[in-house]
Amino acid sequence: MKIEDFFKEINNGKLRGAQAKMARDLHTSTATTNRYFSGEQVPSEQAIKDLAHIYKKSEEEIKEIFNVYEKEKPIQHNVKNKDCQIQQIIGNFEAELIKEKLKSLEAKLDLLIQLAKEGK
Repeated sequence: MKIEDFFKEINNGKLRGAQAKMARDLHTSTATTNRYFSGEQVPSEQAIKDLAHIYKKSEEEIKEIFNVYEKEKPIQHNVKNKDCQIQQIIGNFEAELIKEKLKSLEAKLDLLIQLAKEGK
C-alpha cells in the first residue's frame, strides 16, 4: 500500500486533512505526520505500535507503508535527507581539513618559538 493510499484510508477516502487527523490520533504535531508523509522521517518503534493499534494494521504493514526497514536494510531517504547527509559529510570533511591545518600551524609556531629561544 502506498503512503498516500494509507492516509486516504484513515480519513474516509480524502487525502486533505489526513495528516492532521493522524496527528490528533497519535497525540503528536502535524509537522511530525507531515515528515512521515514526505518520507523525511520514519515513525519511531512506539509510533509504529500506536499506528498499528489505532488503524487496525499489523506492525509489519505499517513499516511497509512508511518504508521502515531493519537496520541491515537501507532506509529509503528522499532528496532533502540526502542533501542533509551530504552537507554533514562536507562539514565533517571541512572540519578535518581545518584540524590538519591547525596542527601544521601549531608545529610551525612551536618551531618558531624554539628558534627564538635559541636566538636564531
